[in-house]
Amino acid sequence: MWRSRGVPAALSFDLAPLRQRGIHRLLLLWYNDATYSYDHRLIGQVGYNNLGAYTIEVSATGAGTADWTPVVRVDDNTRHSRSHLIDVTGAARLRINVTRSDGSPGNADAMVHVDIYDASAGVTDGWLFLGDSITANALDHAQVAGVASFPAELEARVGVFPAQENAGIPNWTLADASAHLPAWLDDFPGRFVPLAFGTNDAAQDVAPGRFGSELESALRLVIAKGKVPIVPSIPWSRDPYHASRIPALNEAIGKATARVAGARRGPDLYAMFKAHPDLISDDGVHPTAEGNAMLRKAWVEWAAGQIYRPESSRAIHD
Repeated sequence: MWRSRGVPAALSFDLAPLRQRGIHRLLLLWYNDATYSYDHRLIGQVGYNNLGAYTIEVSATGAGTADWTPVVRVDDNTRHSRSHLIDVTGAARLRINVTRSDGSPGNADAMVHVDIYDASAGVTDGWLFLGDSITANALDHAQVAGVASFPAELEARVGVFPAQENAGIPNWTLADASAHLPAWLDDFPGRFVPLAFGTNDAAQDVAPGRFGSELESALRLVIAKGKVPIVPSIPWSRDPYHASRIPALNEAIGKATARVAGARRGPDLYAMFKAHPDLISDDGVHPTAEGNAMLRKAWVEWAAGQIYRPESSRAIHD
């Protein structure tokens, strides 16, 4: 992570190596894992050195302030990650210019990790993991129980390091996320959108028919936006209340994905945790650290086998 000493602040990149390779379009991903929820404002939490307002700018020389041209502008941001497509034709430098922090007392700087990808041929990869606290806990970018991030594990497996955002929001149901899904999808230039909801729907006793209908609508929206929705099963739970309701919701997931052409079934997290009940924490719902590592590896194994197969990984990587 890069962290500023106060705001305003700017993080600048030399584009000369990219120009030498003929790269003229970039996918820039930034993320701040210190801020826990994908959009902390939606659940009344605060940000930690998050980017509150910023521009992404390019310069033909980088010689002075007048030479910088904004190509992306984001105001009033409370998400902890975003991806942007940027045309860098003729540019020598690129910078993220932060004008306001989305922070809290003692944590009001700017702190980001930035991944930059060649998007000259378009974007054929990239993951936005939507879900609840189980997703938020397992799909960040820090190592957990010896397991590296989703992109790093995939790179070790198949030589592909995809852009990845962790869009988990604690306590949320599918209906909570559906209200914001159109805007999130419009801002996401990537391809794959896992929808990992259902644990909180079970806690709120959402009827399987309603859950299936909401999921079907979400799947059709993702596909209409030109992306691939992927739905894992809801993880098994040791809590009796959850345990009595999750199987019917998982059945609704199967029916909804079968009705929507182009929807994909993700890893079977229900069977996985049922076979390893010791990896569910004492609250009966959330995985332990080792459980989070197993969940992350399940996604890596699923993606390696279903998306990045040897015959297709090269095309996706390019």
